[in-house]
Amino acid sequence: MLTGARTARRVHLSVVTYSYNDHGLVRELLRSVGGWSVVPRELIVVDDGSETPFPQAEAAADIRLSFLSRKGGQPDAPEKADTQEKADAPESAQEAGHVRAADKAVPLRVISLGQNCGPTGAKQSGISAAASRFVLSMDSDTRLEADWLEYCLPLAAQEDTGMVSTPVDYRSGDGSTGTLTNEYMRLTYSFAPVRGDVPMIPGPAFLMRKAVFDAVGGFAGYGERLGQDRFLCERLTAAGYRLRITDASRAWQMRRLSRTTAVRRGMVWQANTFLEQIEAGVPFGEIAQVFLYSVGTRPCARMVQAPGLVYHDMLYAVYGLMRFAARYEGAQQVMAAFLRGYLRDCSALLGVLTDDLNELDTPLPEGQAAEGVTFPAFTGLFPPPVCAAMDAVCAQGALHGAGPEDFSMYRHMGT
Repeated sequence: MLTGARTARRVHLSVVTYSYNDHGLVRELLRSVGGWSVVPRELIVVDDGSETPFPQAEAAADIRLSFLSRKGGQPDAPEKADTQEKADAPESAQEAGHVRAADKAVPLRVISLGQNCGPTGAKQSGISAAASRFVLSMDSDTRLEADWLEYCLPLAAQEDTGMVSTPVDYRSGDGSTGTLTNEYMRLTYSFAPVRGDVPMIPGPAFLMRKAVFDAVGGFAGYGERLGQDRFLCERLTAAGYRLRITDASRAWQMRRLSRTTAVRRGMVWQANTFLEQIEAGVPFGEIAQVFLYSVGTRPCARMVQAPGLVYHDMLYAVYGLMRFAARYEGAQQVMAAFLRGYLRDCSALLGVLTDDLNELDTPLPEGQAAEGVTFPAFTGLFPPPVCAAMDAVCAQGALHGAGPEDFSMYRHMGT
């Protein structure tokens, strides 16, 4: 049992996060640092060309209050598995020992970029500016368990290790629609609770030594706005560094994404490969077949859980097909005619699908239902009984509206 003012260990660590009109989420993140069992040396916010400048003075006051609130006796956190990983990361004699967190609120720096550079540019600017031995990069909608750093710092301190993280869950959404979208995101994108060496660590939260980031060149030379986490992981692996996951603690993303933005987000990540093939002259039929194959067996597997989850996959599949079809003369009209014909007996499902596609700025062209036009790869993923089950869910209003949402960059950056 802790007694008196709660204490925390200060380490040579910079925490870097990013805001593009996400100031509320960033301020919540900064306040959460006051509850960590490890105190960083500095907090850095990269304001990536927000319409309104990040409020540094107010955020600094938030941080101070969060540290002053750490008082009173509280029980120790429950013991976790593999506690041999929970050891002090090396630090100088001046840093050793415990400090009263209430007396050591962390200083805040704000780096304001003149224009929106996207996640790659923001992360390159923020991590490069870090002045500590360790750097923790966190997206503004990511949160950590209080002891996350206790487990990750010892691993990051090892000379052969380039990057460390933990599994990342999705805990966003409210109401029936939001909860369903949250479950879709968790099933589709959550980093599996693995342990040990991995080929890639996703970008929401990663810890590394600043010297390693500098040694491999960070994100320098990478011109895309997204995908920088994969690029950096590949660069670290090529340099001989290990990428390591510990499941002794957890992180999670708490931004609320609407159903349409969740689908748009997935397409942002996947579309480039198909667009390159389209530019190379690959016919639409081949593009459609490979894309639908990439959706895999998810719809059939999810029917056991909920037809609403399958609807998310259908929306993703149709949205992708319509986006790719736009590159071919007349292909969107063919796709729209096929869907109207295939779903003629599922009017509620077709109505929700049409509304969502309108929200995604990819409306179905006007026209009649086509006879004899079929896409076997699509009908194999979404056979008539599955469509009927989704139609019943839509008719009950369970998928009415796309659900609640916080601001998301995926609505504004295009795909």
